[in-house]
Amino acid sequence: RSRGLGDVYKRQEPVVWETLQKLMVNAKERVLVHTPYAVFSEDMYDGMKEIAANVPDAEIILNSIASGDNICASSDYLKNKPKVIDTGMKLHEYMGKHSTHGKSVLIDDTLSVIGSYNFDNRSTYVDTETMLVADSEPLAKDLEKHLNVLKEGALPVDQDGNYMENELSLIHISEP
Repeated sequence: RSRGLGDVYKRQEPVVWETLQKLMVNAKERVLVHTPYAVFSEDMYDGMKEIAANVPDAEIILNSIASGDNICASSDYLKNKPKVIDTGMKLHEYMGKHSTHGKSVLIDDTLSVIGSYNFDNRSTYVDTETMLVADSEPLAKDLEKHLNVLKEGALPVDQDGNYMENELSLIHISEP
């Protein structure tokens, strides 16, 4: 008999996820999520679909399989990548030499959310996580600059799960 997380750990209420989801779904213009992993429960898939349906510019930056440092999370993403794509969130897979392990959310031009929460089942239902929410345009601008650097080192993913051309892909293609 195999055992899941629910058999080993006491399941907690997904307070951090539910709070983040409410903040994100109420964005007027954009949501940019930075997380190392996308390992979603069905509730999280549904929540991401709702965010993508309500927010004009909804994106996720996460590690590519090649740069990820968590084999379990990378395996789940590889298996469920079509479901993540089907949420409607635009994906950017980070292609750095080392994985990125930041956790933040930029909402519109003023709200910054930074902390320890991975967008995965363990952070949602098992671990104790903290996210600081700041309503500050200067902080949001600073966070945006950092997230844009990560996006420059990432490849966008199309609806079929393939990488789309951008400056990074052109550099990789043109190198001998």
